[in-house]
Amino acid sequence: MDKYLNIVSFNIPYPANYGGVIDVYYKLEALRACGVKLILHCFEYERPHAPELESICDKVFYYKRRTGVIGRSYSKQCNMSASTPVII
Repeated sequence: MDKYLNIVSFNIPYPANYGGVIDVYYKLEALRACGVKLILHCFEYERPHAPELESICDKVFYYKRRTGVIGRSYSKQCNMSASTPVII
C-alpha cells in the first residue's frame, strides 16, 4: 500500500509570489524530489486554480474559503452572534 502525505495550504500555492505560498510551494517541490507522494488540499481565496500543481502533487483538492459574517442559522446553532467574523 502506498503512503501519501496530505498537505493543507490556506491559499493556492501557485504562483509562489509571497511569503506563505512561497514556503508551501517549495516544500512541495522538495518533498516530491525526495520521492514523497503528495495530496494537496488548498483553500480558494482570490487566486485561480493552478494546473501546475498537478505536476508536483498526485492529487489536488480545492475548497471554497468562507470569510465574513456567519449566517444567522449557523450562528444560532453555535450560540454565536451574527456579527462574529469567521475564516475557515
